[in-house]
Amino acid sequence: TPDPLQYSWKAHWDRRRRLCRVDMWFRWCANGEEETYEETHWQYAYRTDEVVGMLADAGFSAIETFEAYTTRPVSRWSDRVYHVAQKEH
Repeated sequence: TPDPLQYSWKAHWDRRRRLCRVDMWFRWCANGEEETYEETHWQYAYRTDEVVGMLADAGFSAIETFEAYTTRPVSRWSDRVYHVAQKEH
């Protein structure tokens, strides 16, 4: 049987504004019923130094940055990064 969920995502990147618009379309077919819906998500691309600065300003320390889903260091080819920080009490 086919997967009851079908979807399509299209991303549009505005380099100047560092803004990504993701247009999403979904179709759910199950138990003889079908439902479709659309969503638009906006994502702002913060630079690593901006995020680290905001974390430090908020009282976090031991801030480390990794390539997404790994513990590898960030490279110029990383398309997403994770920040790990500790909040001092």
